[in-house]
Amino acid sequence: MKSQTGNKRRFLLLCGVIAPIMMTGIIIVLGQITPGYDPIRQMISQLGAPGREYAIVLNGGYAAYGLLMGAAAYGVSRSLNLSTAAGRLAAVLYVHALGTVLLGLIPDSPLSDFNLLRHVLHDAASVLAYVPILVSWLFVRSFAGGDPPLRATAIAGVFIAVINLPMPTLAYVDAIEPVRGLIQRSLFAAAFSWLSVVFVLLQRRNRPTTLGVRGVLHNNQTRLI
Repeated sequence: MKSQTGNKRRFLLLCGVIAPIMMTGIIIVLGQITPGYDPIRQMISQLGAPGREYAIVLNGGYAAYGLLMGAAAYGVSRSLNLSTAAGRLAAVLYVHALGTVLLGLIPDSPLSDFNLLRHVLHDAASVLAYVPILVSWLFVRSFAGGDPPLRATAIAGVFIAVINLPMPTLAYVDAIEPVRGLIQRSLFAAAFSWLSVVFVLLQRRNRPTTLGVRGVLHNNQTRLI
């Protein structure tokens, strides 16, 4: 029974590894094959705008990502014995998952037929989806305990958060227009790579040992997961 529970937890955490990789792959591929779209100059949101040939693929990808990340968030809460930090990380990941689903449900307005309300709602969903990733390092650091790779990843999360601070302004800075899409994709890839690494490390912490349990150092106490 314990083995089955452990396998379930590891599967849920695996969803957190897969989801960012899947979404990044979708964005890269669609950017290359969508007619009339320039991935170097144009923002990702324009891939899913009404009228784009593969908009349904991107928006469906957002929905699939949200479901996978929601499962991963549940896995976080179960894998770390509902500690306060783990519960908070799970909560922000749930918000992140919801925001990403909303991105697919409320695609951005096409530039050729601009709709301010649709654009504002899409931007609000973007904030809901993206900000939780940038604050996640706070909670990762809290339960990293005596795990050096996880502590180092939490520190790297600070750097990821800092370099992503300009993200909301990219659409409004004319000077970067020739490479706006490239900059956004680079920041996006950095954040999603970091998130995948976090889940890889959480999976590692949940690997079975010869005793069937594992000690986790949390607030100077050994806990069983």
